[in-house]
Amino acid sequence: GVQGGFGSRRADLSGVTFMNQWDGSTFNPTINSGEQNTLSTFTYIDASAGFQYVYDGGKSSFARNNDFKLRFGFAGFHLNKPKMKYVDGSSDYLNQKFVGNVGFESDVVGKNLSLEGNFVQFVQGGSYESLLGFIMRYRFRSATKITGNIQDAFVGFGTYVRFKDALIPTIVLDWRGFHLGLSYDITVSSLRRANSGGSLEVSLAYQNLDHSLFKTKKRKF
Repeated sequence: GVQGGFGSRRADLSGVTFMNQWDGSTFNPTINSGEQNTLSTFTYIDASAGFQYVYDGGKSSFARNNDFKLRFGFAGFHLNKPKMKYVDGSSDYLNQKFVGNVGFESDVVGKNLSLEGNFVQFVQGGSYESLLGFIMRYRFRSATKITGNIQDAFVGFGTYVRFKDALIPTIVLDWRGFHLGLSYDITVSSLRRANSGGSLEVSLAYQNLDHSLFKTKKRKF
């Protein structure tokens, strides 16, 4: 896939006060600060691209697919390194960001359970972030074998780890093409002092494969 973006930045210093505007009891904006506004308003074009590959090694039967999927992908963001013209004569550029991921899904044979694992690595400039997690999912509705009219439905529980920073307990629900996620970042690093220990995150996605370009239905009689 490819992705294009358009960005715009501006700064307004009308509400900013400086130390030399302190009149002894308060900051007085009517006192001339002597500061000049050299900040620029600018726009930029952003370009990104990536790929994802999925290997499906599941074994089909009328009782149940003993499914196993392996997936990996790689993406690059800000590939054109947009120039950030914050001030006149600025030569700052938005660093390229690279993201790699690998994961798997595997059914527990003979059970309504499956295990999902994911690893994601982010790299941008001199910054790095690594995520690793596992989720155990319970299938409370099985997909139809022939028509494909009914999809698998799951509820799952697990934990992700953001290396050197946080533990992330996670709950997920997959139902009729919807994916709902609920997680809480429990910060265990020194950043805990800045964010009161954690943050709540909610995600919602929808995927419709009924008319997917690459969807095929195999029927055996």
